[in-house]
Amino acid sequence: MPEISIIIPCYNVQKYLPRCLDSLLAQSHQDWEAVCVDDGSTDATAALLDTYAARDGRIRAIRQPNAGVSSARNRALGEARGQYILFVDSDDLLHPQALEICLKLARKDGSDLVTFTYDHAWRTRLMVRHALHLGDPQSIRFPAIGEVESATTENIFEHATERSKHEDPLATRHCQPWRCLYKKEILEGIPFIPGIIYEDFPWWSQVLLRVGKATLTRLPLYYYYPNPGSYILSSKEEYKIRSLVTAIAAAKEAYASAQASVRAKWEEEFLQPFEHKLASKRTPIGRTRAKLLLFGHILNPLWDGEEKHRERRCAAFGRILTAYMKRNWLPAALSVKPATCTESTEEKIFTLWLQGERQAPPIVQSCFKSIREHCSQELVVLDAQTLHNYISLPAVIEEKYRAGKIKPAHYADICRVELLHTYGGYWLDSTCFVTGPIPEYIREQDFFMFMAGAKVHGNYSYVQNCFIRARKGSYLLEAWRAMILDYWLHEERRVDYFMHQVMFRTLVHEVPQAREYFERFPHLDQYPTHLYLYEYKDRPWDPEVFRKAAQEGFFYQKTSYRDLEKVVPGSFAHYLIRYSKTAPESGPQV
Repeated sequence: MPEISIIIPCYNVQKYLPRCLDSLLAQSHQDWEAVCVDDGSTDATAALLDTYAARDGRIRAIRQPNAGVSSARNRALGEARGQYILFVDSDDLLHPQALEICLKLARKDGSDLVTFTYDHAWRTRLMVRHALHLGDPQSIRFPAIGEVESATTENIFEHATERSKHEDPLATRHCQPWRCLYKKEILEGIPFIPGIIYEDFPWWSQVLLRVGKATLTRLPLYYYYPNPGSYILSSKEEYKIRSLVTAIAAAKEAYASAQASVRAKWEEEFLQPFEHKLASKRTPIGRTRAKLLLFGHILNPLWDGEEKHRERRCAAFGRILTAYMKRNWLPAALSVKPATCTESTEEKIFTLWLQGERQAPPIVQSCFKSIREHCSQELVVLDAQTLHNYISLPAVIEEKYRAGKIKPAHYADICRVELLHTYGGYWLDSTCFVTGPIPEYIREQDFFMFMAGAKVHGNYSYVQNCFIRARKGSYLLEAWRAMILDYWLHEERRVDYFMHQVMFRTLVHEVPQAREYFERFPHLDQYPTHLYLYEYKDRPWDPEVFRKAAQEGFFYQKTSYRDLEKVVPGSFAHYLIRYSKTAPESGPQV
């Protein structure tokens, strides 16, 4: 059994691989193995690995179809037989004394982890040669290393950081896997997340929780070369954003139950820099709002008529907002995986009136009464006090709401999704007047919303979220929720009134899996649910007209609590308001 297993993922590195493997063969410490995983290379990488493996039995060549650096490292870790693990990227190389020094320090101190740094001067020289097209030097003159200066700690969090500047001269900077020698046992059960870059952040964050004692040194034992063809340097920005979102979410989950002081230190030294990195890659909200103004209004002339102007505005808003959501907030949804929905026999209808039911306007109280009379599900009317008995939103979002940065309408949007995420069931706006029970074809869906249609709010809003049916665990709800929370955790103002609806549109248009779930539920235009609001409100009450709307299968009518002083006596609005104050037979008969 070798003392050290060196993990080397390889993909199209025929230009750099020989110098990497040669640096292993030149090591002063000889008891090692190199587990090299060729990740589906299309150049001569695999042949080079075979050549070196035939020359020295300590080099093991493994092939797999292309699956990314995380998968290659995970495969190599599963094959590793050493007591200690060292990672080397295939376009980099080691100082000839790297293994010897690290192993001696680990044994002397009884450490789980030995840290070191990389040689900046050599990197600069190599970059200059590369820029001048001189090629890589045939031989590297390594600096001599004298007496080793090191320190030990049993609190790695006092030294570990992702920040470029740190007062601790022995700080364990950054989270690249190749900056340490690890005792193998502390890595067990911590895989790299496949399919992303920045995979080292959540992995390293979890490793830190396992480290009991660490040895810190500033020795430049590693030679790093920034290969332009590497995953990190050649990836597109949208992929980087998605990877950062996934990495941050995984790391947060790992630290959710960590000791408070440890979590606070980690958030300061690791999480904040990565969240700042994520923010720097996202399109500024001001730029998107400027585009909406420019293409939706300024460059959208009125001389063709209001209808044409509205049509062009909706098209521009839909195009601009969808692109904005795809780049910035869709990545959060991509980290959500489908799960089995939970069906409950006690599903409830949730609604919200922040001031409390007794303080609600007559039309809202009328709506509550109609729900209780027509629906078998229990109605839960939440207010600003009782809401938090049911859900707990991130503190950052609550602070933004209290500061007025999140308006009540969008706060209610967040709450309804969080309620359905937590319990499943139904959401109805407090201004929805119910005319019959929720239809069976809706109750049997894992997820359902009415489509916005062309007549209500413009086609760019796509769906109407005043009614939502979602079983607990619904994939569409979970993915949509991830986008909404990610937005409000990082932004302080809305980009558009219908931004949450546009998020849903982006989700089902851009993610094939979401599209598949979306196609399963019936796509019904919401306009018949708005007949009262847009056509009948001020007309004389006619029970036949109202009954016809109810018989079409649309079990509620959207109302409004605004402009109550303008209610026409004897109108639809008048009778619906009276519904909450009189016996049912004296109100509208539906």
